[in-house]
Order: sequence, then structure tokens, then C-alpha cells
Amino acid sequence: MNKMFAHQIGRNVQVYIDDMLVKSRREDGHLDDLKGTFNTFRSYNMKLNSSKCRFRVTAGKFQGFMVSQRGEELFLYLVVSPTAISVALVKEEDRVQKPVYSTSQALQGAEERCPLMEKLAFALVIATHKLKPYFQAHTVVVLTKKPLQQAMSNPEAARRMAL
Repeated sequence: MNKMFAHQIGRNVQVYIDDMLVKSRREDGHLDDLKGTFNTFRSYNMKLNSSKCRFRVTAGKFQGFMVSQRGEELFLYLVVSPTAISVALVKEEDRVQKPVYSTSQALQGAEERCPLMEKLAFALVIATHKLKPYFQAHTVVVLTKKPLQQAMSNPEAARRMAL
């Protein structure tokens, strides 16, 4: 399936072994996305099981993720201590948040002496590198009361955080 839909995966198709989701950013482009998908099936002489197909779905569960008109949403938590940063990616299911992935990294030397905002920005940079497939396939919501965008926009801080 991954080879068949290589040109569509990440753009308008998500494939999970033998399940797939065709999605579109705009409603007026969805028919073209479906045509492309069906043409791919036709070129590989594959048929769909009509009893397992659902069309015009605006919200529901797909592979344990809630899918809405905004897409699959994951939530990213960033935690910073004086000596480490941690990142947790969670999905919400029936109003309960369940872990998808988490990672930590010890801070050393100059990293330990960075201000809190730079550590938070660094945690976000680490998350985007380690969790790249999730960021590409899902809408990821970063909720914070901290001015994280300002820290990411600071050229000096960005230079120090470059990987």
C-alpha cells in the first residue's frame, strides 16, 4: 500500500497496513483526490470491499484517532527542568488523553544555563525532529501560556538551538 500511494501519502492519503483514509484540505478538491485514489487502485487491479467503505465522513474514529474536519489532532506537551527536557505526544479519546509517544533528553553544559523560554523552544525543535512522521501526518496542537513564538523568532536563540 505504501508503494502504491507513495505520491499521495502525506498529502491526501494516510495508509495503515490495509486501512486507508483519503482526506482533502478543501471540500471542492475532494472529488479530485478520490479520483486519483481510485485510479491508483485501478492501475494495480485492486478492488475495495464496499461493506468496509465509508464516504462523506466529517468526524469519527480512524485507527484510534479522532478525525474531524480539522483532521487528526494530537496534543504536544513540553516539560522543562534545569537538567532535562521532555516531550509527550497524546491523543484524546472519549475525553481521556492517551500517550502516543514520549521522549526526553538530558541537558548538558551551556544547554543547562539557557533561559526557560529557550529550553522550551529547544524542546519543540527536538520534538519536530524526533516526531517528524507525526507532525507530517497529523495536526499537532501546542498549547502554552508562554510566549514560545517569540523565543522561536529570536535569531540568537535560533542559532544556539540549531541542530
